Amino acid sequence: MIPLISRAQSGALFVVRSDLATARVSGPDRASWLNALLTQDVANFKPGAGACGLALNKRGRIVTEAFVVASTDHLLVALDAANLPNILEHLEHYLVMEDAELSSPPEPFTWMIAYGPLALSASADLRSIPGTVCGPLSHFGHPAFLFAVPTHKAQAWIAERTSDDGFAITDLEAFDAVRIDLGVMRFGVDFSDSTYPEEAGLDAHAINFNKGCYLGQEVVVKMKSRGHPSKKVVRLIAAADAPLRIGDPVSTAAGEATGVVSSCAPSNVLAGRVVAFATVRMPDSKPGAVLRVGAIDATVATPHGVIRVVD
Repeated sequence: MIPLISRAQSGALFVVRSDLATARVSGPDRASWLNALLTQDVANFKPGAGACGLALNKRGRIVTEAFVVASTDHLLVALDAANLPNILEHLEHYLVMEDAELSSPPEPFTWMIAYGPLALSASADLRSIPGTVCGPLSHFGHPAFLFAVPTHKAQAWIAERTSDDGFAITDLEAFDAVRIDLGVMRFGVDFSDSTYPEEAGLDAHAINFNKGCYLGQEVVVKMKSRGHPSKKVVRLIAAADAPLRIGDPVSTAAGEATGVVSSCAPSNVLAGRVVAFATVRMPDSKPGAVLRVGAIDATVATPHGVIRVVD
């Protein structure tokens, strides 16, 4: 069996995002209203457009990661399913005079993100399914395609296309085994509603710095102009026999507490290594720095892109 990491790098890896729930935005002002609440520019979204952005609160902290695709007369938005009622309440609070409606879709959708150079060609039959809405996006530095598929049709497609040459479909649990190697963080795991976007490096793919005003923009701009946040999500590399666990404290070589591990897995790219995401203090986040997870040495690597050893 071809490893999932190889599918994502040289084929197509479709990840079923069961952690996402769907909101539907309709009405003449749908795009302008949503644009004022997201970090990505969706003001002129047309059918076939897609984006990954963030909804922030007025203090600039993340409310949710938000994936958007455009249909002919509405937008579909994928939001964190674990906190959906609170997210919808947050969004509806800012729906005042606009001619727009935020609602649940008439039928459930399954969301998928496809990574890899064959994602477009491998998804031709998926894109042709009636009711499917899709579009390209950048996700943690990876060119990808985002799909919202009517759930009963998605289930049939998945059952028919479990594997193919250069093609694979996986769930979140299996994706967790490879996503750290790819530099893909998960909302609610590696960053959360207590995170500023720049702390997780999300400004690189989830923020448009050329768009108009949006909720939380002032804080984002101030943090960018200040140069850096007080803490940062990094990747760590350690020996494969190192028993890294989620929640393990991270310290400096001198023994000073600096952060905590949020995700970890054996590396599919670096033989004999384990990799992890951890949030640490900004001064300790430089690639190549050696930190400690318990009694184990762990080297800081860049957080995004396919992992490599830091020289």
